[in-house]
Amino acid sequence: MADGRGASQAQRRPKQRAPARADGHPHHIFVGEYDADGVFFYQAYSAAIADFAVANQRLGGPAFNVERMTWIKPSFAWMLYRAGYGSKHGQERVLKLKLPHDAVADLLLGCACKHGGGGSKGRVQWDPARDLMSSDGRGHSAEPRKMLRERAIQVGLSRSLSAHFVASTTSIEDVTMLAWRVGEAHRERDVPTAMRALAAEASLPYERPYTPRLPPEELERLGIRPMDAAVEASVEEHEGYLPHVDDGADTETYDGADSSGAPEENGGAGHVEHVAYACKQVAATGHRPPRGRAALECVPSLALNQGPDRNNVVQG
Repeated sequence: MADGRGASQAQRRPKQRAPARADGHPHHIFVGEYDADGVFFYQAYSAAIADFAVANQRLGGPAFNVERMTWIKPSFAWMLYRAGYGSKHGQERVLKLKLPHDAVADLLLGCACKHGGGGSKGRVQWDPARDLMSSDGRGHSAEPRKMLRERAIQVGLSRSLSAHFVASTTSIEDVTMLAWRVGEAHRERDVPTAMRALAAEASLPYERPYTPRLPPEELERLGIRPMDAAVEASVEEHEGYLPHVDDGADTETYDGADSSGAPEENGGAGHVEHVAYACKQVAATGHRPPRGRAALECVPSLALNQGPDRNNVVQG
């Protein structure tokens, strides 16, 4: 008879990878904050560039080079990781910029989906996502927690695409103070409690799955998994897509079957990590959203997909 460990390993269900594109690479979900008018992205700049941008509501000024590759990120947590919560040289100020939906689509059309090279004018890459509500490391080494089975999109723009981005931006907000406060909470001994307190009094980003207004073949090319109408309606019903306060344990993996082994009606959702369909009150109270079949029923087909780990490319 096998021991307990052997039995557990024998009963463990095989993991499924993210749905693959025609070229064999996985699809991922674009997650960000948006409204009827557009999508929000984050960038970190020096004080000189940020001061000009906020004052004039456009990027520019003597310190800004529109020809240089610039990276925009819809994930606030990823921006905080990259900028060290606004502490790195030349990234002391964190800005939140809004682009109209059509402008987002236009910029993505000009991008190649590459990692580590290619896409001289524009590049889409998918890096391990970061969790806003929890952290890795202690004290000054803390950073938003790395989520290995979930990817966050980044878009690199240069030359004509960078100019189009600058011209299309409709609003610019300085969110440096919020970045600092999240950093302070992540350095606390009890991060979940600190983040619940911050969520209760501060306006944290309202991020949820988003489908750019692109033809299916372009979404396929860029590795973006489109959200079907049922998912989008369910996400809206549950007031958004926010990381929940986690206890640091590994997230669960679902393979499209319930505890009896019967397949889910949606045909299998693949990896579901941080199914955080709940509203801001969930983050504020620390109540964990339901998992397993209950979570999939609340947000049908919602799957944050895994892909091969890749090294992060230094951003501008």
